[in-house]
Amino acid sequence: MSDLDDEDMEVFKPMGVDPGHSVLFTSMDTNRQCLRLTNPEFYHRIGHMRRRYTRQNNAEQRGINPIMSSLPTKKTVSVPRWMAYCRQLCLCLPSLTNFYGSAFTNDRFLAYVSKQKILDEAVNIFVSGGRKYKKSKARRGVDVDDDENDEGDEDGEDERPNIPLLMLGSGVFGFTRQGKKTRMSIIPKLKAAEKEGRLLVCVVNEAYTSQVCCFCHHRSLSTKRALDPLTNATFGLWAVKYCRVCRTNVNRDKSAATNILHLGLREQEQLDRPAVFCRH
Repeated sequence: MSDLDDEDMEVFKPMGVDPGHSVLFTSMDTNRQCLRLTNPEFYHRIGHMRRRYTRQNNAEQRGINPIMSSLPTKKTVSVPRWMAYCRQLCLCLPSLTNFYGSAFTNDRFLAYVSKQKILDEAVNIFVSGGRKYKKSKARRGVDVDDDENDEGDEDGEDERPNIPLLMLGSGVFGFTRQGKKTRMSIIPKLKAAEKEGRLLVCVVNEAYTSQVCCFCHHRSLSTKRALDPLTNATFGLWAVKYCRVCRTNVNRDKSAATNILHLGLREQEQLDRPAVFCRH
């Protein structure tokens, strides 16, 4: 970031990007415009749930579920139990290979192609808004096909968006949880787009960005508590934080992305990292 001067920054559009698990990424720019791709959107667009439902129906019709239920557990340190699992698996192996073999080759291919398409769409969201945000602009009556602004033509200026400068949070871990898409999957696509000159990726240390309020810059965020009307018990809202200083509710991912953008701009200006984002 420190290699970019003020003249270079005129070419770029800085965006703070907070990668995650429940939300694949959340991005905030200097105009506080939010771009995000959630986990349900990801799996819906690749057709994961539809293919999973079809596979479960086929397994039930062909009697695969009783076979899988008859297998002993393999999570054991007992040698006899492990040998019993291996013997039972060898007996069931022909039925399992016949079912999970060539019948799902096409599904696996479609899953791979769909995943590549949605990751390309994720890159397009940063570059041009993608189909997701172009549709939202069309619903608001904004002309998204016109690349030039009338007022900009009179001044002789090009009003098209600049090259996205993605200030990516450094907390990128190569693991996933059940039902959550690993955020590492989008990194290769961003690197490929960077080589093509469509955007620029800069890594920013995102330490404490989800603990600091993006409005007052105090480390005063706590998990928002809500009341369950059925049980009269309180539960925490992981995605919502409450600031004890400015007494406002903030979205955890949006606040973190805004703080990442703030830190990236300070790093570009060669300013010190604020103490609130440092380990004491």
